[in-house]
Amino acid sequence: LMDPLMLVPLRDPVVLSSGYVLDRETALYPDGRPRLHHCPFTRQPLEPRVYPLVFLAAQVKDWRVKQLQRAIQTAQELLQLERTELAMDVFEIAERFLTEVGDTTYLELARRLAELERQTPAARAPDCVAKIYQRLFRVTPEADRPALVLEAVAEFTAKASQAMDAGDADGAGQWLGGPGQWLSEAGVRPLWRVRQAEWRRLELRLAKLRGDEA
Repeated sequence: LMDPLMLVPLRDPVVLSSGYVLDRETALYPDGRPRLHHCPFTRQPLEPRVYPLVFLAAQVKDWRVKQLQRAIQTAQELLQLERTELAMDVFEIAERFLTEVGDTTYLELARRLAELERQTPAARAPDCVAKIYQRLFRVTPEADRPALVLEAVAEFTAKASQAMDAGDADGAGQWLGGPGQWLSEAGVRPLWRVRQAEWRRLELRLAKLRGDEA
C-alpha cells in the first residue's frame, strides 16, 4: 500500500478527480491547497478537491500493524539466536516505519519494540536509550507525554550521577549531552520543568569534575 508517486507508505489515502490514489501529503499542501494541477499519470487537469478513502485508510492501518508485528517477531527471533547485529538492523527499519506513521495507535507495538531493543548491548549507550525514548514520545498520546519524559529524565540523571560517582566525566557527559539535546526541544522542555534544577546541578557537578567550572 504505497503512494505511487512518492513511493512511500500511504498514511492518509485520498483519490484525485482523475481516479488515482495518493497520500494526502502528496496531493495537498499543509494549508489544503493542491500541490498538483494535472494528474501525474494521465496529465488531465485536476479539480482542486481530493476525496478521502475511508475503506482504504482502514486497510492501510491493518497493513502498518502487520508490518510492525512482523518486525517485532523477527527481532525477537534474531535476539534468541544471538544475532544482535541483524536485530539492530530490524530495529532501524521499524523505527523508520514508526516515524512515517506517527500514530498513537502503535504505542503498544512501539513499547514492545523498545523492550526488545533494551535487551541488546547497544541499548546501554546513552544515544540509543535517548532514541528509544524519542520513538516512544512520537507515538505517545499528548496527555501521557509528561510522564514519559520524566521517566526519561530520571534515567538520564541517575546514569549521569552514577558515572560521576565513579569519576567517569566522559560517561556522565554522554548521559547529559545527547539526551539533553532532545530534552531541550521546544515541545519537550516544558514537560520536565520540575526536574530542570536537578539537571542543572548535575551539569555544574560535571563541570567541577572536569575542572572547567566558570
